Amino acid sequence: MSAIDLSSYIGQAALFLLTGNILLGLLISVRYSPVKNWPHRKISIFAMHNWTGYTALCVATLHPVVLMFSRTAGFRWTDILWPLHSPTQPLVNSLGAAALYCLTLVVSRRTSGYNWAAAPGRRCTTPPMHQPRSSSRMEFLPTPSSRADLPTFLMERSWRWKDACSLFSSLWGGESATR
Repeated sequence: MSAIDLSSYIGQAALFLLTGNILLGLLISVRYSPVKNWPHRKISIFAMHNWTGYTALCVATLHPVVLMFSRTAGFRWTDILWPLHSPTQPLVNSLGAAALYCLTLVVSRRTSGYNWAAAPGRRCTTPPMHQPRSSSRMEFLPTPSSRADLPTFLMERSWRWKDACSLFSSLWGGESATR
């Protein structure tokens, strides 16, 4: 298995975690109670949402780092931090980096301990939700594979998986209920 293949699998795992995180966030936004509803147990959905977010951030950060160990990709640290001049697919890499930066900003703002409700008359206790929405939109953009040696069924499976995650994100995660 090459580093490019490993990076691809890590990217799909990050996509899976981010989709699950969006769905858990939606359960939180509609005040879903696992005690009253299924599975009738005391489960902290908020803690699950936080930990899937932290795990997704780590996995999404690992996704481009693995490419540095590939002989054929030619990635360097500068290509990860500033991907406009990356050796292959600079536009797609830039969109992915922007999504990763938005995700990092969202997680760091959530864990910083800043009191968002300090302004008088402000009802919202969390920062505006535009960053997670834009981050989730960028994560699910279709990215064409530059690998001509991959079998067609593998590329189609990857695209179907990304389309399914994008559908879940767009239908149920696009405009979540705000308090």
